[in-house]
Amino acid sequence: MKNKIILGTAQVSGNYGINNKIGVLEEESIFKILEYAYENGIKVIDTANAYGKAEKIIGEFIKYNGIKDVRIITKLNINSNYSFHESFNKSLSNLGSIDTIMFHSYGDCHKNIDKSLNFLSEYKNSYNKIGLSLYENNEFYNISDNFNFDIIQLPFNLIDNENLRGNLLRNLKENNIETHVRSIFLQGLFFMNSTEIPENLSYLKDFLNYIDDLCLSYNINKFDLAIQYALSKKYIDGVLMGVDSIKQLKENLKTLDNDLNLNLLSKIDNINCLNTILLNPKNWKNQKQ
Repeated sequence: MKNKIILGTAQVSGNYGINNKIGVLEEESIFKILEYAYENGIKVIDTANAYGKAEKIIGEFIKYNGIKDVRIITKLNINSNYSFHESFNKSLSNLGSIDTIMFHSYGDCHKNIDKSLNFLSEYKNSYNKIGLSLYENNEFYNISDNFNFDIIQLPFNLIDNENLRGNLLRNLKENNIETHVRSIFLQGLFFMNSTEIPENLSYLKDFLNYIDDLCLSYNINKFDLAIQYALSKKYIDGVLMGVDSIKQLKENLKTLDNDLNLNLLSKIDNINCLNTILLNPKNWKNQKQ
């Protein structure tokens, strides 16, 4: 299962996750996380030009250790007055080499189709694969005729689950498109005390309570369940796992070889959240309190 793990680095920017109480990670802590992950066989790192100092630190780590076998996935940043070219060149300068270049959102790609295609053609010798990070299933179908994506990245977790994503993920897999999933902890919402959950997310409380009950019934903690659920799916090639500390990374890696009870797996598959707007953290601030 370890070969499916992708180390996510959104936490480096310090503003990722509703339950983030640590803030910006110190450079020394990031180096320790990268080192421990590499030593334990995690050779794929997901980052983005928009993740603060993440790219620069990753590049320094790779150069300092003379590492040749790490696969770097990064995302273009055109939300800070960068062009595709400027963002890619900055990323390449930070990282040294790039395996996969991704559009950070459907909007970035869709509203600039001609520019996107020209950029990809011009820089085709500077990367191995192209990908798209999306939120909604239909985003892929709306744009797939224009691009030959190698990788699609989308959310997948205990609530945003098989019921909502399974058909798309199977379709991608059948068409030889690599599938990566993120937000397996729903940005930390799964681990918040129920009294801390904002009122605007109260609709999700019943699902969260149901998951708590399942964990009690099957004697499993939510960390293990969230990780194992995503890893159990054969149609998923890579699972992004972000951590706030090396201690958390060590704890998470301990769960990888455990098998998930098939009956429990079925119960998670059948969770059906109708208010899918709340499954996108970008919408949380826009909901009425």
